[in-house]
Amino acid sequence: MLRPVGALALPGASSCSSRRHSALLIVKGGGMGQVRFRHSAAILDTVRTAEMAMNDILKADDIKKALEAFKAVDTFDHKKFFEMVGLKAKSADDVKKAFVALDRDNSGFIEEEELKFVLKGFATDGRDLTDKETKAFLKAADKDGDGKIGMDEFIALVLE
Repeated sequence: MLRPVGALALPGASSCSSRRHSALLIVKGGGMGQVRFRHSAAILDTVRTAEMAMNDILKADDIKKALEAFKAVDTFDHKKFFEMVGLKAKSADDVKKAFVALDRDNSGFIEEEELKFVLKGFATDGRDLTDKETKAFLKAADKDGDGKIGMDEFIALVLE
C-alpha cells in the first residue's frame, strides 16, 4: 500500500517545488525497507521509450490486438500474448531488445514490481496486471527462484 510521506530531505539533493519536477516517493510496507525515489517525468519517459522500442521490433497493429485480447482483468496469458504480438517468432536478439525495454530500472532483471506494468511496455495504454497475473507470470519465468526474471529466463519464456 502506498502512503504519503510528506517532505523528505535527502543528502546532496536540491529541493524543487515545480509541478514539472514533482517526484514520486514509494515506501514499501510500514515505512521500513526499500525506498524508491523516482522522478515522475523520468517514469513517463521510460514508458514512452519502451513503447518506441517495441514498435521498432513489432507491428503496432499486432500489439493493439494483443492488448485488446487481454483487456479484461485476470485474462493475461503470457504465451498467447507473446505469440499475438509476434515476439515469439522473433530472433533472440529482438527478444533481448524487448527485455531491455521492459527492464525499467536497468537492473538487468525484470522484478515483480516492473512485471506488473509489462503491458505498458508494449503500449502506454496497456493495463496493469493484477497481483494474481503478475505472480503467475513470475512463477512461469523465474526458473532459478530468485524472485526476478533475468534476460536468459525471459528469452526462454518467450521462445518456448
